[in-house]
Amino acid sequence: MKKKQGRKLILVVAMLIALFGFTKLGMAATTKAGNDSIVIDTTNDIDLSKQIFQAYQLFTAEKLSDKEEKYTIVPAWQGFFDDLVTNKEGKNCTSEEAVTFLNKLKYNPGKLTDFADAAYKYAKSHNINPVGTSQVASNQYTISGLDNGYYLIADITNSKDKIVVSKDMLVTVDSAMPVHVTLKADAPTLIKTINGSKISGNYNIGDSIPFTLTIKIPSMEGYSKYALTLNDEMSEGLTFNNDLKVSVGGKDYNNYDLQTSGQKLTLKFAKDKSYDAKQDNALTDNAGKTIKVTYTATLNEKAVLGGSGNTNIANLTYSNNPYSQESTHTTPNSKVSVYTFGLDITKQNSQGTKLKGAEFELKDKSGNIIYVKGDNGVYTVDKSESKSSIVTTNDAGKITIKGLKDGDYQLIETKAPDGYKKLKEPLEFSIVSKVGGKDLQTLTNLNVEGKDKDKFSASKENGLIATTVVNVTGGLLPKTGGRGIIILSIVGLLCIILATIIVIRRRKV
Repeated sequence: MKKKQGRKLILVVAMLIALFGFTKLGMAATTKAGNDSIVIDTTNDIDLSKQIFQAYQLFTAEKLSDKEEKYTIVPAWQGFFDDLVTNKEGKNCTSEEAVTFLNKLKYNPGKLTDFADAAYKYAKSHNINPVGTSQVASNQYTISGLDNGYYLIADITNSKDKIVVSKDMLVTVDSAMPVHVTLKADAPTLIKTINGSKISGNYNIGDSIPFTLTIKIPSMEGYSKYALTLNDEMSEGLTFNNDLKVSVGGKDYNNYDLQTSGQKLTLKFAKDKSYDAKQDNALTDNAGKTIKVTYTATLNEKAVLGGSGNTNIANLTYSNNPYSQESTHTTPNSKVSVYTFGLDITKQNSQGTKLKGAEFELKDKSGNIIYVKGDNGVYTVDKSESKSSIVTTNDAGKITIKGLKDGDYQLIETKAPDGYKKLKEPLEFSIVSKVGGKDLQTLTNLNVEGKDKDKFSASKENGLIATTVVNVTGGLLPKTGGRGIIILSIVGLLCIILATIIVIRRRKV
C-alpha cells in the first residue's frame, strides 16, 4: 500500500518550494529519453530573461503500464538519500524507501522545503552537474532535453544585474508534452505618477504638485526576513511638503520609517520589526495588493525651464534571495517630469534701441493677475505675501518671467518710457507644450498660439516664450527754421497779395 501511495505522489504532484505554484500535466504515452521539458511561466511581469534556472534529476522514471511506473534513484544522488532516509539504520536507501519518504512530506510543506534546500546544497558540495538545455524569453524559461523523471529546479541567479525570485522547486516530468510551472512569486513593482495618473505635467512655480507611488506587494513566502524600502529623489526644483501618507490594501498604514536628506526620501516599511516586512501582517496578508504612497512637493525658484524638466525618480530595494538575508535588488527607476516655462520680453524703439523703465502686467485669459517677485528685469511667479503685479524692463530693455504653465495669457503695458506711447491693446497668446518620446514624458514641442502668436517665438530647449515690444513716440512737434517755415511764409504772402488786389478793385468800382 505504501508503495502504491509513494508512486502516486511522484506521478501526480509537481511541488514547488517557497515562492512557486505548479501545474502537473496528465499521463501520456511513454516518451523517448531526452524529449521531456519543463517550462517556467510568469504572470507577474517578472523578466525571466534575467533568471538562471538549473535542473537536477533525482529519479529516473520508466513506464511499465498505464497504472504503474518505476522510479530509480539516480546514482549520483544515492549518498544523499542514504544520509537522509536510512542513515540511522546504517544501510543503503532503496528507491522505494526514498519514494515513500517523499510521499510523507506532502503533508508537511516546511519539511519539503528543507528537503529541496538540502538537495541543492548536496548537488553543489558533490559537484553534481545540472541537466538539460535552457532557452530564455522575457516571460518564459524552458529547460529541454530531459529524461522522464523527478527533478529539483534551482534558481541560481546571483549577479547584481539579475534577480532571484525563488527558492528550489520539485517537479515530475513524464510526458511528451512540456510540464508548465507557473511562477507565483513576484518581485515588487513600482509606478510613480503625477496627480494619480500622469507621468508628466506642467505647473506654475509655487504650485503644489501631488505625487502618487503605487507598489504591488510581493509574496514573501520562503523568506525568513524580507526588506522593502522605497527610495525617492526629487530635483532641486521641487520641495517636499512633509505630508506623506501611506495605505496598504486601501487602509491607512503607519508602520514605516521615513528619513529625509536633501532631495532624497527613504521610506522603510515595518519599522516595528527592525524593517522586516516579512513580520508585518498588514503586508504579508495583502500580498498581490497595493501599497499607495502619496505626498506633495512645491515647484520652487530653482526649477528648470523647459529642457528635460524637473524630474522625480523613485525605485524599490527589496530582498531577492531566500538563501541570503542580506541580498537585495533594486527595481528599475520610475520617473515623472514636471515642466514649467518662462516669458522673455524685449522692449525697444523703432530704431532698435533698448528701452528701460517700461512697465507691464501679465494676466490670464480671465483677467486674473499673475503675481511675481524679483527685480532688475528678472521675475518669478509668486504666491507669497511679497507678491507684485508689475514687471519693469532693466537697462538692457529686458524682462524675464519664470515659472509659467501652459495656458492663455495677456501681456498689458501699463507704462511706457518717457516720450513713448504705450501699447493700446494687450498682446494675447497661449503657451502650448507637448510631451512624448519613448518614455512619454519628454518635452517634444513648445508652441505659441492665440491672437498675437505671430509676435512670439518659443524654444523647448530653454523653455522661453519670447517677444519684442516696439514703442513709438507721440509724433513730431512744431519747430523753427527749415523748409516748413518757408512754405508757411509763402502761403502767408500770397494771402496778403490776394487781399490787396481785392481792396483795390472795390475802390475803382
